[in-house]
Amino acid sequence: DQLPGPLFQPPRLWDAYTFWPDVYLLRIPDDAESGLYWPAVGMYDFADMQRLPVYSGAESEPRDDLRLPPLKVLGTGRTQPSERLDYRLGEFARLSGYDLEPGSDRIRAGQTLTVTLYYESVSPADRELIRFLQLHNPEAGVVAQHDAPPQQGANPVWAWLPGETILDRVTLTVAAGAPPGSYTLYAGFYDPERDNHRVDVLDAAVMPVPEQWAAIAEIEIEAAP
Repeated sequence: DQLPGPLFQPPRLWDAYTFWPDVYLLRIPDDAESGLYWPAVGMYDFADMQRLPVYSGAESEPRDDLRLPPLKVLGTGRTQPSERLDYRLGEFARLSGYDLEPGSDRIRAGQTLTVTLYYESVSPADRELIRFLQLHNPEAGVVAQHDAPPQQGANPVWAWLPGETILDRVTLTVAAGAPPGSYTLYAGFYDPERDNHRVDVLDAAVMPVPEQWAAIAEIEIEAAP
């Protein structure tokens, strides 16, 4: 935070006919994950710390900041998955591994598990794609599912850079009535603009995977107490 405007042109000296440059230097933390980050700008009264209202375009309701266009931050990619995978997702990425929390392949019906998927970008996609992650059993069907752009939209596939490592954390809640048994965790992508057509998935032998989904892990669901 700083006094707006050039050093010798504080707001008290501004007029309605001049554009005043306002320069900020922001340091990106070394451990920042890859993704899109939106700079937000606003002003507040130092006496009471109350933010001033911001009106943008045709919006009738004021905001307390103005969100600028996003910036792409490329992380260091030092984190490695605990479990390795080797799937090719269309022409834009590889699914290289995953982490599972809690660190067990057994869970009770009604509980939650968090899966972190690791992608390695090959080239940016030319459109928005939606990631799906589901827990599936041939007899019971899908008992947990989460569909969203990677990182909840904070790092969409069209913004990925070649060589970038993307971590996508997803939390699934298993249906309370899920029958006990063995389930497979599947992941993939689909195009909402093409009738939810799934992106092709190739395995380590570069063979097409039926259903266009990548098998992540086997999860054993136990009956709720």
